[in-house]
Amino acid sequence: MIRFFIQLTSLTGVLAGIIMVLEGIPSLHWTDNSVWKMLILLVTITIISRTINFIGLLRKPDERLLFSFASIGLHFLLSLASVTILIQLGVENKILFFFNFLALYFCYTLFDIYTLIPNLHENSQKGDFTNQNEIR
Repeated sequence: MIRFFIQLTSLTGVLAGIIMVLEGIPSLHWTDNSVWKMLILLVTITIISRTINFIGLLRKPDERLLFSFASIGLHFLLSLASVTILIQLGVENKILFFFNFLALYFCYTLFDIYTLIPNLHENSQKGDFTNQNEIR
């Protein structure tokens, strides 16, 4: 879990650096004023999602899939709710806001998947599978 936080901090630092560079170029208007709020929200949502996945990995093998799906669903719903709330609070350029949020959302979703795959691989090496006859 510590490795996850180090990787999350690195990703957030890289994205923050890109945002700062884009905001520093006056002729480009590629970032919305609320991009920093989006970044903080998505970091928080990613931590919540990963915590649910981590709890699921500690459970019995037949419960892990349930926690993974719950994590994915909660990640999507919290992201959708945060977009709705931010738009209702007032956004100057809604199209730019949407594309900024979409770019950040995909970065953090891919990161969540990227950090989950090694854990799944470790569990498959241990032989933690449900009975194949139960699946059929």
